[in-house]
Amino acid sequence: MKKLVRPFSYMVSFLLFGLVLLSCTPDKKAVPGESPDKASSLAQSSVQVKESWEETWGKTLQEAKREGILNINVWGGPRIRESIGKAFKEKYNLDIAWSTGGGLELAEKVLRERRAGIYLADMLISGPGTIVTVLKPAGILEPLEPEFILPEVKDKNSWYGGNLPFYDKEGYIVYLRLSPTTTIMVNTKLAARDQIQSYKDLLNPHWKGKIAWVDPTQPGSGFQYFGVIGEKIMGYDFMRELAKQEPAFSRDRRLVTEWVSRGKYSIGIGTDRATVLQFIEAGATLDEFTPREGTYMGTGGSNIAIFKNTPHPYARRVFINWVLSREGQIHWSRADGYQSAREDVPTNHLEPYEIRQPGINYFILNDEWDQAREKRFALAKEIFGPLLK
Repeated sequence: MKKLVRPFSYMVSFLLFGLVLLSCTPDKKAVPGESPDKASSLAQSSVQVKESWEETWGKTLQEAKREGILNINVWGGPRIRESIGKAFKEKYNLDIAWSTGGGLELAEKVLRERRAGIYLADMLISGPGTIVTVLKPAGILEPLEPEFILPEVKDKNSWYGGNLPFYDKEGYIVYLRLSPTTTIMVNTKLAARDQIQSYKDLLNPHWKGKIAWVDPTQPGSGFQYFGVIGEKIMGYDFMRELAKQEPAFSRDRRLVTEWVSRGKYSIGIGTDRATVLQFIEAGATLDEFTPREGTYMGTGGSNIAIFKNTPHPYARRVFINWVLSREGQIHWSRADGYQSAREDVPTNHLEPYEIRQPGINYFILNDEWDQAREKRFALAKEIFGPLLK
């Protein structure tokens, strides 16, 4: 037995020496400055990342098809619902059940349902104000970035300013539209662009009693006009003078458009492009534009928020990725009548004044603007409250 120990020890030493040599042999595939193991790990990781989004997307589509439908609360008009619903159905064979109403109305509906233990809505598409001030503080929203799967959606260079289109820093609200806001609508039989080249032209005694305005004391487009034009462009003294023109108010944006369309009023303030387009297509003599002092870029009713504990999470995820893709944004922009927040979406269906122009600094609305709006509400009620009684 003693004679076998030495040869066996030699054999073990030889094997150990060989293993040491092998461990010292350089890997030709390694990146200079990195260990072979790290280089191999990085290569495998890159493959996994590529496979991951494709695999995740495939599984998401399969599960979405089992769900078959998603429920969306939306502020937008029938033009958006019809166009987006049809395109999404053709693309993925998934249905959308729309529930319509004003932003605050829809938010309160969701909160009532959830207090009763009912979970119907998958998501909301509306103006940002109600989401920021009502739904977000209620703690029922989920962040959106984890929903992003498609590389073209996650690519920051696809979006205006090189940033993903989040309305808030926490990423609970994403917007589809980012367009210069047209601030004046006129019935061209009663008023023309050359008569209102400046906001100050609205103070002409000729227009007294001939201006209709979406209620600036309530959340919405009329209030945004009051806040931005008053605070950032013309000053609140201008708003005080404008109140002397005795404008008529309504909380219904469509009704304001109808008033101007029928000639009851000559000028409309705070209306939305999608509704105006409907009236124009029906033959109304309406026009929209912005006076020379400038405007702001708003997201309008294109803001998306998603709810916790929803009935169709996979169909919802498919919709979010599709509507944020170039294809989805082409459909949305044409139906909405505003410029997409994406940089690669055609604008040939828009007027020049509705398109972002290079070299111009636009005021962009965000959640910080909304969070500071209580003082503006108080001021709007002070200035226009007497006219609403």
